[in-house]
Amino acid sequence: MAYVFYRIAAIFAAILAVLGLIRPMPENLMSYTDDELALLEDHLRFSEGAAVSLYEKKGDADPIYTGTVGAVCELPDVPELKDAGYIKYSAYLSFEKTGCPRLRVCGAGLAEIKVAYNEIRSGACTLATVFKGNVFYRIDVSFAYSDGEIPVFRSDIPFRSSTNYPSFGGRPSGAVAPMADIHLRDPYVMTGADGKYYMTGTYDPIDWSNTKEIHVYRSDDLAEWVDLGAVWSFERDATWQKDILTDGSSPIWAPELHYINGQYYICYSLGWGAMNGGVLKSTTGKPEGPYADVKNGPVFDAIDSTFFTDDDGKVYA
Repeated sequence: MAYVFYRIAAIFAAILAVLGLIRPMPENLMSYTDDELALLEDHLRFSEGAAVSLYEKKGDADPIYTGTVGAVCELPDVPELKDAGYIKYSAYLSFEKTGCPRLRVCGAGLAEIKVAYNEIRSGACTLATVFKGNVFYRIDVSFAYSDGEIPVFRSDIPFRSSTNYPSFGGRPSGAVAPMADIHLRDPYVMTGADGKYYMTGTYDPIDWSNTKEIHVYRSDDLAEWVDLGAVWSFERDATWQKDILTDGSSPIWAPELHYINGQYYICYSLGWGAMNGGVLKSTTGKPEGPYADVKNGPVFDAIDSTFFTDDDGKVYA
């Protein structure tokens, strides 16, 4: 289990870190808590097939076994199976065409099947539930079980699970290791007008709940990075933002640097629950800024914004 944890930690550190060491950082800043390791392990379970939990009876809060199997309703070959009276599965499934598949479990007790569309929306799966083709949905299946039964999950529309769709949370094809230890979340890398690479991301030396600054990093080769410093700071530059964040917090996060019509812009998210997004423009025409708001207030009442420039020059957010 420790080996799995370390592999997961290496994969996610490679995603969150970037390719260049600026300066040594305290080692404990990049360590993982037990809760974070449990979350990473759970993600990997989904990427390998179906997560399964065995319970002595329906309604029990604590499973007698948790693990991973290749598909929904595949029984784990473990001793605890003989004591199980209720089983739950979770897996990501994608149907080959749009429709309302009839999902069912044959060979076991009355099953409950739910679909989760995202982190906050889920519900019972019925004959009226429409699934878009080639889109992954998390399917939760639970049913009563008696020792010796052979449950089978069936669908009227063929489907595939994430275990055979490697671009969804799959293991990398080769060894992955972080080449830098930059304390940055939500990293975003773009090519500037000068041909150099620039990176932004959610930044704070220690406190992820109050990420007060937006930093920009520059690189010639994606291997060595230079921190250009705080191009925007809540304490130094915020105006209307302070009217929204009145509880003493200052979470500025998920910034992206874009070069649009000869100018550098940064879109960013503001607040943990306010769901606001702002846009900054470089006052010098340089990627290192400094930056100022394009509007005296939020530009979006949403988070995680990005920009796209089409072939005809039109810009979309």
